Amino acid sequence: MHTEIISYAGWKETLRLFNDVVELMITLEVGPRILSYRHHRGKNVFKQYPEQLGKSEETQWRIRGGHRLWTAPEDLAITYHIDNVPITFSESPGGEILLTSYQTEPIKIRKEIALKLEESSHVMVRHSIINEGKTDLMLSPWALTVMAPGGLEIIPQPPLGEHPHDLLPNRKMILWPYTDLSDPRWNFGTRYITLKHAADSLPTKLGLAH
Repeated sequence: MHTEIISYAGWKETLRLFNDVVELMITLEVGPRILSYRHHRGKNVFKQYPEQLGKSEETQWRIRGGHRLWTAPEDLAITYHIDNVPITFSESPGGEILLTSYQTEPIKIRKEIALKLEESSHVMVRHSIINEGKTDLMLSPWALTVMAPGGLEIIPQPPLGEHPHDLLPNRKMILWPYTDLSDPRWNFGTRYITLKHAADSLPTKLGLAH
């Protein structure tokens, strides 16, 4: 694994993390955001919003694209806290990259994304939220990735059981108020649940625990 600081997408401070197979681009001027992950001869698998790239210190939160760390449950004041300022990064002797950002309003937390690129296309990503205030918090790390258009999400399901031997539930499904299970983008199969991307479609969301 190798690292270097380069200019990228209008930002002067971008961390390039790479090996002989793949590369990642991580802006250090906002975020953190992992803006690109791709094979050297391939395309970025993440979506980007070109009109939001290369900028900082905006007065409103910006999605920008790529991979980010949020907090759940979703809250307009806490989750959408403006992260348009520089972050810090460090590298451990073992080759792990640590990205750190701070949120001071309306709660005090430290967000950390740890990355380690193996000698293949595999990237280990670990997310942490640290409470730096004096008040207990009820929240959890929420890792989101904005994928390039045209994809298909594949969600594995546990093996089917048999009645009357398997009497207890083995799957939990959480639905949001705007989730429509008749949406043709969803397919609920025996082994997998799939969600197909479609342009100009309404938001949908599904939570699973199994």
